[in-house]
Amino acid sequence: MNRPGSRKRDWSSLIPVIGFLVLTLLFFYRVLIANRVLLASDFILSYNIFIKFALDYFHEHQTIPFWLPYIYGGMPMVECLLVPFFYPPFWLLFFLPFAIAMNLQYLIHIFLAGFFTYLLARELGISRLAAFFSGVAFMFSGSVLTILAAGHFMKVYTYGLYPLLFLLVYKGLNSKRLFHFVAAGGVIGLLLLSMHMQVIFYGLMLLSFFVAYWLIKDFIRDRDYTKFLTGGVHYLVMISLGLSIGMAQFYPAFDYMGYSTRQKGVSYEFATSWSLPPEDLAGLFAPGSSGEQGGYFGRIPFMDRNHYTSVIPLVFALIAVFFVRRREVSFFTFGALFILTISLGGYTPIYKLYYYLIPGINKFRLPMSSMYLYAFFQALLAGLGLDYLAKRENPFWRKSGIQVLGALFLTILLAVGLYLFQVPLADYLVRLAAVSPTMKYKWVDQIMALANLKFTLKALLYLGGVLLLVGGGLFSQHFTPRKRLIFFGALLIADLFIVNSKYLKPARPDNQYYKEGYIWQYLKQDKDLFRVHRIGLYRLPRRLGAGNVAVYHKIYSTNGYYQNPIGRFYDIEDYDDGVLNQSVNFMALSNVKYVISSSPLRNDYLTQLRAPANIYFYQNRFFLPRYFLTHAFQVRENPQDIINEIMELRPEEVASLVYLEEEPDFTPRSSSAPGQETVKIVEYQANRIILEVKLESPGFLTMSEVYSPAWEATVDGVPQKILRANYFMRALPLPAGQHKVVMRYNAGAVKIGLSITFIGALVCLLALYFLRIKQKT
Repeated sequence: MNRPGSRKRDWSSLIPVIGFLVLTLLFFYRVLIANRVLLASDFILSYNIFIKFALDYFHEHQTIPFWLPYIYGGMPMVECLLVPFFYPPFWLLFFLPFAIAMNLQYLIHIFLAGFFTYLLARELGISRLAAFFSGVAFMFSGSVLTILAAGHFMKVYTYGLYPLLFLLVYKGLNSKRLFHFVAAGGVIGLLLLSMHMQVIFYGLMLLSFFVAYWLIKDFIRDRDYTKFLTGGVHYLVMISLGLSIGMAQFYPAFDYMGYSTRQKGVSYEFATSWSLPPEDLAGLFAPGSSGEQGGYFGRIPFMDRNHYTSVIPLVFALIAVFFVRRREVSFFTFGALFILTISLGGYTPIYKLYYYLIPGINKFRLPMSSMYLYAFFQALLAGLGLDYLAKRENPFWRKSGIQVLGALFLTILLAVGLYLFQVPLADYLVRLAAVSPTMKYKWVDQIMALANLKFTLKALLYLGGVLLLVGGGLFSQHFTPRKRLIFFGALLIADLFIVNSKYLKPARPDNQYYKEGYIWQYLKQDKDLFRVHRIGLYRLPRRLGAGNVAVYHKIYSTNGYYQNPIGRFYDIEDYDDGVLNQSVNFMALSNVKYVISSSPLRNDYLTQLRAPANIYFYQNRFFLPRYFLTHAFQVRENPQDIINEIMELRPEEVASLVYLEEEPDFTPRSSSAPGQETVKIVEYQANRIILEVKLESPGFLTMSEVYSPAWEATVDGVPQKILRANYFMRALPLPAGQHKVVMRYNAGAVKIGLSITFIGALVCLLALYFLRIKQKT
């Protein structure tokens, strides 16, 4: 019995929380039962290895590695956005078993995506059941859930937090209170720390459009300059706080941009790679219309995920568009359509305007990464439309339902027509001629499947069944409004579970991808400090060519799997269609001792070694050590001249001549006793290298490691400038004698960013505290 004056606790508010939690566990049950990580391509081939390297290094040295020396001649960890060290949920990996920590992160953020969307829908005035529908529609949409199958786990961080950001901004615009904008700034900071800058960029762009739209609409209605300017100031405070809190990750990444492969942005052709083909839009509501998982046959190279959002929320989103008169509906409709034009990328001329007019968009490729925002806006529109219908009497259900279903049916027919006729069979025949003989029959089967409409008919049958159930729910005389909401919610859950949950599969990377085999065993027995160069990387068997598998085996490699390494080394690899594939000189300078190839090579300096069938394994006899001494040098102001001249050198000249881009502060002379000059590696770590060097005359310690301005050196305790050498390498001028050389990676940009983050977080917390007190009083 409650005491007089006490308030009875309303436990019903926990029902949505429990519902989202149970559904999240249901969708992930296969992975949870197996207690393994997800079968996620990019994660297993790339990020999984980076994370494990970082964790191993941290446990051994009690600090995070700022430099990854194993691929591309070395690359920075924080600046390259390899591992989200500063994102709090990521810290679970330092305390829990790897599979448990990773899966827990997935569960948390998928749950948050649904729950925060639910709270936003409630803030929009939508009923609980309709708001729950919106949360389910977003959190389990293909653009959010199946991205995990593609291995882009950092995108899920954004998907989990973005609805909260939108909720806080929406509340701030309505309440005119700074408190909500300050809190939103904190969320932006967390988003930046979560590291996937591209999906954050798209989200902040749409959020900025929403703020501008809302303020302008208010100003047109009220003609109140004060409110308009105040709203603008609140927005600037939010962005400033968000940037300051995210500086630990954002500033190093921004600083690194100056010497990465994306220094000047990317070409339009590269920026539009992985655009969503128009016919693939049918896959938003017709599962399998472009093939099932592992059997994609559209125009892009492959697709190991989908964008399926279900036709069910589309029906109610269209009802909101046609019948609900609210400014939110207008913006959500604009946002969904705008995101579709971005996702289509190079398949629409509009994207060229975005590329040249929207600052920052030319730094990214894969425009379809923005599709999560389409799912988000459609989910909100669906909640609004469902809630609108639930408050109407049965006759209206019939009238509006017939109109919407009729319009939807015509839309589907148009989409199917686009799918069948926009991509001609000739497009696939061209593909067939280009692929390898081993792929020939696979493509023939896929072409025949397309010609027989196998997948399209399957998709249409499924789609027709779902629409039939939707129509039954709309026109049934036996459903009360509440029962209709429950019916459509259950139907949506079943639909998304059938289509999207199958993408969440457990994996055994150690057996499937990282199997050691003969070649890795052979390389591990060699105690030299060397690199291996893989030619035909993705034509090699998985255990040899899979992404960054060399890092997993602690073997240094010239190549790997990452899109934004240091520009100079990547230029060398890409020069003249891959100069390392053909140049003896650059192989030597890159410390390449072994070559693994998918086809036989003709090179007088390569000795073929025993290898499994269809693999060609070579030892390079013209192998230069990681650190060697030179005395002759040439200075070239134009870096391109250096590449061309090195290509023309005789092999015996490569080891004795170093090319610089600035004059050294002394003039070396030829060594009188080169046999007495030595370089001894005392310590070799990711963040620090210690060498003992002996020279008979002044010269250069030349390093076959990629140049980065963050690397600093001391010679016998005295700071010494490291020079850029041989286009992509490092060189350290040294006087004659014996010297102790210590090189450290000075992550100055990271330290500056961390300091700003600490200050920004402190300011945000204090501002929230005092604004909260002011609000109460």
